Amino acid sequence: MVVHPAHRGLGAARLLTDWGIELADKDGLDAIVVSVPYARPVYEKLGFVCVKDIEIDFSTPETSEKWKEWQAEDMRAFLMVRPSK
Repeated sequence: MVVHPAHRGLGAARLLTDWGIELADKDGLDAIVVSVPYARPVYEKLGFVCVKDIEIDFSTPETSEKWKEWQAEDMRAFLMVRPSK
């Protein structure tokens, strides 16, 4: 799930995540997400724990200026699990 920067902080992602957690718990399933660095603390507050850091290689021989901007950002990802309750 990705929330446009102009709409972050309004609760849409939290609402959808809570809904997914509720469904997973109802069915006795663990919830799994892949998080980016800025969202990791939010998932941790919801009971998710990081089980694996994922390094992503976005290098390419020919890049645009915009691609170079993206490459300079923190491109890590985290596999996170929330055990069923």
